[in-house]
Amino acid sequence: MIPAQIPISPFQYNHLGRADREVEEEATEAMLQDHLGRPFALTSSGREALALALADAGLGRDDTVTILTSTGNSYVSGCVTRTIQGVCRWSLKLESSTRLIVVIHDFGIPYPRMDEVLKSGIPVLEDCAYAFASSRGGAQVGRDGKYAIFSLPKFFPINYGGVVCGIERRSGMLSEHRETILNVVGSELPRLGAICEARLKSWHYLEWRFGEIGCPPALPLEAGTVPGVFMYQPAPGVIPENIKRAYQKHGVEASVFYPRHAVFVPCHQNLTPAAMDYIVAVHEEAVRSKA
Repeated sequence: MIPAQIPISPFQYNHLGRADREVEEEATEAMLQDHLGRPFALTSSGREALALALADAGLGRDDTVTILTSTGNSYVSGCVTRTIQGVCRWSLKLESSTRLIVVIHDFGIPYPRMDEVLKSGIPVLEDCAYAFASSRGGAQVGRDGKYAIFSLPKFFPINYGGVVCGIERRSGMLSEHRETILNVVGSELPRLGAICEARLKSWHYLEWRFGEIGCPPALPLEAGTVPGVFMYQPAPGVIPENIKRAYQKHGVEASVFYPRHAVFVPCHQNLTPAAMDYIVAVHEEAVRSKA
């Protein structure tokens, strides 16, 4: 049996054919800059975007990067922490040595106390990996900090690519990779409203289907959020790590959100009702079999 392949990203391999058409680079770059609200540089990944911003910030080994998350979560992705550790130290609170604050808009949820952070006078980097289309006060997130980074595969049907705002130099990306990114982004941005609507529709469908089996959302759908995942709370007695393993076995990209022990699954514009029903069915089967 070949398991279904349902990733967090909306990417499918048939999207690679879009790289074969002629690119209108200037038009796409202007459209992307209009969305972001400022100049940007394309990178091969969100991690590279973070590394470029850290290098631009001029941090030393004795400096600290303070990480704040919109969910107040104490677990931060290793993609973020390992990249920072290659430059300096990191902490989940302000330190006397803090020289940069990284605000993570977790899963597309805008950080709620951004105004307070900006008043600190310490440079801010907004991690918008999941928040390409989320807004705060009606404006796209990522416009307030000195830097902002984005991970394109988390929102677009592409398997690589990132964006960094706030630095002047361009990354050393291969021209064909840059062309592919601009092809995909250029074809998708004009339908941004429809993409956001589809993601919200997917979230509410999953809310309904998981609600039917007693698994409510673990995080509310905050105003301005365009979701990057759907996160739910398994019923008492169900071990989230076992559910995660069942999803992996059945071709669904999923993970556990600590310390809440919630499970998060794909929630994007390319999900069909049948795919979402399959996601719920995998959970139900794992509970029945006590996976």
